[in-house]
Amino acid sequence: MQMSCLLGQQELEGKRPPMIPSGRTLPSFRPYEYSLRSGGFVDGSFLSGIRPQEYFFHCMAGREDLIDTAVKTARIGYLQRCLMKHLEGLVVNYDLTVRDSDESVIQFQYCEDGLAIEKCTYLKEAYYQYVVANQSIILRQDEYSRIIDICGSTKEKPIIKTFKKIHINEARSIMVQTWRNLSDAKRQQYNHVVVKFYSPVTQNYLPASNLVAITERLDDLIRNYIPTHGKLDQTNMDK
Repeated sequence: MQMSCLLGQQELEGKRPPMIPSGRTLPSFRPYEYSLRSGGFVDGSFLSGIRPQEYFFHCMAGREDLIDTAVKTARIGYLQRCLMKHLEGLVVNYDLTVRDSDESVIQFQYCEDGLAIEKCTYLKEAYYQYVVANQSIILRQDEYSRIIDICGSTKEKPIIKTFKKIHINEARSIMVQTWRNLSDAKRQQYNHVVVKFYSPVTQNYLPASNLVAITERLDDLIRNYIPTHGKLDQTNMDK
């Protein structure tokens, strides 16, 4: 657009170029002239050419951009600045795909493995107290009753309770050792009853659109936290 059409309004700190004490933006304009051209609007292009005054306004805006870039780079660091410039066009869509500005897919799922969100630092037991302290900010009051209904209606099946009573490491060691002691003929007898491990919940249900789609590790942390610190009731929310 700047090559064939026009450069448009030139800005300094988000405003039109200011006037000097004589009432001019540049000495070539009349005092207190409020035309678009005297206010920094460039109606020329690089193809048709621009006037000296327009070129001066364009240099002023370009110089400010250079200073702003240099200050930001000095504050946040060169490498971080480079990463920010390369990643500023990436967008996480509602289907959790990461896409570029031209809608090309960068990642089919945000963080690719789907585990990085649940492995955030504040999703550890040591930081749960800060999450609870800020519950009024992260929890919408109108949806609190719906969440309570869903969590209250979810009951564990008897078989799940039985497996939880068994120490998982001890049970696994016994089963592995028993399987290794079997002969090949005995192992073939159990091929039809071998149960495959279920896929993680987050693999089939997106956490962004399903309320209870969390990892087993995060679910265990929540279940272990509640007996120690109590449930999140309405009284605690009012506090």
